[in-house]
Amino acid sequence: MGAAIQAFGTSGYAGTKTDEIARLAGVSQPYVIRLFGTKQQLFLAAVQAVCDTVEQAFRQAAAEDRADLGSLGTAYEKLMVERELLLVLLHGFSASAEPAIGDAVRERFGGIYRLVRELTGASPTQGGISSPPACC
Repeated sequence: MGAAIQAFGTSGYAGTKTDEIARLAGVSQPYVIRLFGTKQQLFLAAVQAVCDTVEQAFRQAAAEDRADLGSLGTAYEKLMVERELLLVLLHGFSASAEPAIGDAVRERFGGIYRLVRELTGASPTQGGISSPPACC
């Protein structure tokens, strides 16, 4: 999955080819297709993996410290050193015009939003968010 995250983070959904991901992973392109089916399914798996990483970082921060927006913000800042993670999220937004991608991205970001509220008890108006995203 690391190769897919790296490639999609660099070139986005439209600009990444499955053979590039296979080369980065050190496997054949048919093997990548056999594992994931399509480039879209591989991209969705990469988005899911990145969102899982964000959620894990938030849960860990809440377990280690008081669960507030500041501690979760610090956990998110630590993720910024892995630029490709955040770039995959941005590319997920960019590719959201495709229904399958848009639905998955909205669902996962809504889940992250709900997790932040659950962990911190924050209201929709805390942290500069005036209302919850339309997905939630």
